[in-house]
Amino acid sequence: MQWLCLGLQSHVMSYSENGIILYIRGPGGCFFVCLILVLNKSYVEKVRKGGVSMKVIVIGANGDVGEHVIRKLAERKLEALAVAANENQTEDLIKLGAAHAIVYDEQKLIPHLQASDAVIYLTGVNPKKHSSKTVMVDHQSISDIIQLAQKSGVRRFVMMSAVKAEESDTDPSRKIAAKDLPEDMLKAANLVYTVIRIGQLTDKPGSGKITLSEKIHDRDAEIPREDAAEVLVESIDKEAIFNSTIEAASGNTAIREALSQF
Repeated sequence: MQWLCLGLQSHVMSYSENGIILYIRGPGGCFFVCLILVLNKSYVEKVRKGGVSMKVIVIGANGDVGEHVIRKLAERKLEALAVAANENQTEDLIKLGAAHAIVYDEQKLIPHLQASDAVIYLTGVNPKKHSSKTVMVDHQSISDIIQLAQKSGVRRFVMMSAVKAEESDTDPSRKIAAKDLPEDMLKAANLVYTVIRIGQLTDKPGSGKITLSEKIHDRDAEIPREDAAEVLVESIDKEAIFNSTIEAASGNTAIREALSQF
């Protein structure tokens, strides 16, 4: 977690059951205030022990983008719980760097959600289907996960969607698949969300550079799977894109820079 105090100085004074009490001092020592930040209890305990490591649940980790996400979370020393479609996929996800891997089950997810700080949901892979191929989005699963996340106290929710997810009201695909419905569900929830619509996925090596926009008009825009995963992981703590819908494709700006300056 990163705290931005805009020129103020702060240090931890004490801990409560539900949060951290911070003592904040302004420039010149002329302003004092105590601020109670209500956080996930497991996070508070990690701070108390001096070992902060964000826990992230990855729904649809068995997909081709999900595998990159797990690897990149591990590289950043973030604790990843990989949620897969079947038992045969869990061992491989552990090898990629997941701290834990489980088979998708809404009720079994609850204790893991209660101990987690963020969710990355890959809508291109149905977690109930035994395949890593792109399938029609399971709206009920997304609705269930969003509701469980809210009830469990998870605050951060990053959803991968597609650049073509938002079609006009007259577009036949909207009537058939209701592609933007999952995004609407997330936006209406009491969560700090980011919807990331990505261009057409390719197997090219990641360049680490993207273009980021509220609307990418080139419907043929592409992005390597590795870069798509990087965008998802980097998005977790970027305040510039909190409660936003953004579109990403290959470009000329470093991923972290593009997200921070959006």
